[in-house]
Amino acid sequence: MSRKTKDMDAMAAVAIRDALAKVVAENRRRKLPLTLWRNGKVALLLASKVRLTKRKKANYARI
Repeated sequence: MSRKTKDMDAMAAVAIRDALAKVVAENRRRKLPLTLWRNGKVALLLASKVRLTKRKKANYARI
């Protein structure tokens, strides 16, 4: 993997983490549960269980 690709992956990971943190913070403020679609099913997203993981060059939020 080239250096440019690694840098872009790192920037994307930071952007995803920051965006997710903003959504979770807003839901906490409103005291609403956060749900998302995962594999065609709705899953409850708990802020305490969200962490950014990297697998096979893909960044995503893992529950």
